[in-house]
Amino acid sequence: MNKIYPYAKAIYELFENQPEELNNIILVLHNLHQAAQREDLLEKLLQEPLTNSKIKINLINKLAPELLQNETFVKLINLLANKKKLHYILELGLGLQTIIDEKNNINQIEIISAQNLSEPELQNIKISLEKSLKQKIFLKASVDQDLIAGLIVKTDDYILDNSVKGRLQKMQQKLLTAH
Repeated sequence: MNKIYPYAKAIYELFENQPEELNNIILVLHNLHQAAQREDLLEKLLQEPLTNSKIKINLINKLAPELLQNETFVKLINLLANKKKLHYILELGLGLQTIIDEKNNINQIEIISAQNLSEPELQNIKISLEKSLKQKIFLKASVDQDLIAGLIVKTDDYILDNSVKGRLQKMQQKLLTAH
């Protein structure tokens, strides 16, 4: 996030007094980010230094035409292209959301589980975390079947690994250091 922070902060400051526009921008950027996660090739192409910037911009235009309809984003995309940092566009939505969450004192927490959690389960986790942290949170849930069972809770400050995989790794470390 550090590398994209100046760009995210600049966009935030430009649209701070236009919350609806800012939310639309974040939505478009999140959709672009999700498209890149689905298509690993997209991220690699945007990071590839030998690929022509015009090809990269055309690709972004096909995936997120709304960005290139905004004059500010056209300038930003051209700036990133000139600096060979066009792949930053994929993380920009996350950077903007982090800035907004910080301004609103909302803590982002990621819950990783071995299986999909139901909405009531996620809601119970959210309520418990908000009570213990005494802070509003935004909960992001994901699945990692390699965990076998249990949860991993990630914040900016700590990681709580209560998964079977994590416990097995800790036991393995203890066994290795004991011998």
